[in-house]
Amino acid sequence: MGNTILYILIVVAIYMTVMNFRMAKRNRNSSGYVSCANALFKGDADAGAQIDKYLEKETVEEYRQKTQIFKLYQKLRDEQDCAITLENFSPALLLERKGVFDPQSVITNSDSFVWACILLNKAGALGDNEFIRKFMEKFASHKEELSKFVEYKVMEATADLYTAENDDWKVFCRNLLAGDYEGFRYERKLIGFFKRIAQFLLAESGEELDEQAQEDMTAFANSSVGKMMMNDRGVYTKYAAPVEEEGEETENTDPEEETASEEPEGEEAAVVEETPVEEEVAAEEVPAETVEEAPETAAEETPEKKENEGE
Repeated sequence: MGNTILYILIVVAIYMTVMNFRMAKRNRNSSGYVSCANALFKGDADAGAQIDKYLEKETVEEYRQKTQIFKLYQKLRDEQDCAITLENFSPALLLERKGVFDPQSVITNSDSFVWACILLNKAGALGDNEFIRKFMEKFASHKEELSKFVEYKVMEATADLYTAENDDWKVFCRNLLAGDYEGFRYERKLIGFFKRIAQFLLAESGEELDEQAQEDMTAFANSSVGKMMMNDRGVYTKYAAPVEEEGEETENTDPEEETASEEPEGEEAAVVEETPVEEEVAAEEVPAETVEEAPETAAEETPEKKENEGE
């Protein structure tokens, strides 16, 4: 009996050591990754050079593929040819483990789907529908499995805004905003961003916004993601709050409070622009593996509870 307990304790100790090592390594990787995201959010002219420098040093293929999405956006922004970068982009390296689709990888890399929406919106605004089609084809081999995730469905809707011949994509977006997404998996901390992106897509397709939706879009315009997507389409002033006269007090519309259920941490910080250095850093980095939304949990939640998430 004593030997059995000792054996179990040794196995647990080894497991915890391995997991702590993996977590520490992932956090080290995410630091440079988030810096690249911030360079794009801030519109830095040398963002491309910063991304290239990071890619030269990064050896983990998962992070290299995540950063390729940054590189694609930067090349579209700077009107550079991105054919080779797109050809080398391989979502399978983000979505598979040992050659098999891994559902947890979608949750872990949820932030990359937010950036994919930003990228596709940019391409659409530039009228490059061929780029959109080629990018989406990269996910075709796992489309059936990915269609069970909010992340993929919103990315697909972003592509469909520009390329679809019908409005079928709107059904999912409307259901998502109504809290009717039972059975889908998603990263809880970023669900607010996906809801606001869905709302933005509907608004840009011509659907009218009620008063609450208008307020939500104003809050989204205050977030780094929303501001970038709106500016890329040239519609930022359409949604942003009017500039207040000097001395007037305004309501707090902090984007992190409006669009995320919890403070984004680790890789999730790649969708929230970093605060100035003199202010408190936005979040400590923790491994994204700790925030998985299990299918059973998602299915048990009521629409009312979901509506409160991320808003």
